[in-house]
Amino acid sequence: FGAPPKTFKRNIKFETLEGVKEDFDVVFNYRSRKEAGALFDEMLSAAKARGAQNRDDMTMTEIMEATTGDNSKYLIKALASWEFEQELNDVNAERLANEWPGAAGAIMEAYRTACLEGRLGN
Repeated sequence: FGAPPKTFKRNIKFETLEGVKEDFDVVFNYRSRKEAGALFDEMLSAAKARGAQNRDDMTMTEIMEATTGDNSKYLIKALASWEFEQELNDVNAERLANEWPGAAGAIMEAYRTACLEGRLGN
C-alpha cells in the first residue's frame, strides 16, 4: 500500500453568520482510520461529559458546540496549516471557532469524512 502521506489538503466551504459563503484551504495532519476514530471518540465523550445529548450520531457541529473552549485543541490536532495570515496556534484556532463557528465545524467534518470514509467530502 505504500507509506501514508504526512498531510493532505482540502478546501473548506461554509456560510458565515451573515449568510456569506466563504471558503479557504487547509492542510490536515494524516491519521489512520483507527487514529482518527480515537480522536473523534475523544471529542464525542467530551461532548457527552458536558451534557450534550447522549447520542452516538451527533453531528460534528453539535460536538464542536458542546465542546466550546476545547475547539482549538481539536483544530490543532487536525490541522498542519491553513491559508490565513494569522499563525495556526491555540489562540487563533479558538478565535476562528468563536468568530466563525461554521468554519470550525466544517473543518472537523471534512477531516472526519476524509479520515473515516476516505473521501473528499465537504
